[in-house]
Amino acid sequence: WWILIFYIDSRNQKSYQLTFDYGPNNHKNTTRMVLEVLRKHRVKALFNVIGKNVEQYPEITREIHSDNHILANHGYTVLPVLFQTRKKIVTEVDSCTYALRMALKDTLFKPLYFRPSMGWYNRRTVQIIRNRKMIMNGLTIYAIDTKKSTDDTEKIIKKIVKKAERYNGGIVVLHDGIAEYDWLERRLKKGWKNYDRSFIPVVTDSVITILKRKGFIFPAINDDCPHELGDEEREFFKDILYY
Repeated sequence: WWILIFYIDSRNQKSYQLTFDYGPNNHKNTTRMVLEVLRKHRVKALFNVIGKNVEQYPEITREIHSDNHILANHGYTVLPVLFQTRKKIVTEVDSCTYALRMALKDTLFKPLYFRPSMGWYNRRTVQIIRNRKMIMNGLTIYAIDTKKSTDDTEKIIKKIVKKAERYNGGIVVLHDGIAEYDWLERRLKKGWKNYDRSFIPVVTDSVITILKRKGFIFPAINDDCPHELGDEEREFFKDILYY
């Protein structure tokens, strides 16, 4: 059994939350540029980081943390956990946590949130996350930005705003990274345009500006963040959800 970790927030508030996956990313200072945008707007976000990238860029990881954003576990690599053994899932989760502790120089640091790579998970994943007293970190809006490039910036902005208005808020995922740092570098050398994530800070800036103008709020993640389906959605998915 498995499911994509999407859900609809049924609170009917214009509450909007930003999450960023697969970072930190040092190419063209992408993650740091995202942080600059968030400082400018005084908005907090959740960063689902890859352990291998955390090891490569500990300074950026510490910068995210020092800006009081939430650092979440996204596995050690981009390997989807859906079809992995229990042992492999444990390694992915615990190795990312260890990388965060080393980067932050805090052996007691424990990420509260986990988002499985590509949003896919299964019963084994939920059991492992529960045992670590972590929360599965979902989303409502995905603009498929991993398949896009700088040429698609305006399209991504419009899509995110449209979906935010349709759902009256929600949790969006953007990708300041797209792979482990060494894989990203190889793909960039081969001319893969979507591996250049330098358009993400621009998207972030425009989305925050537009949605604030439309009356949306950006609460702190740990103060106001739903992590479960509403009652109706939970009933609909009861046979395949494992919470």
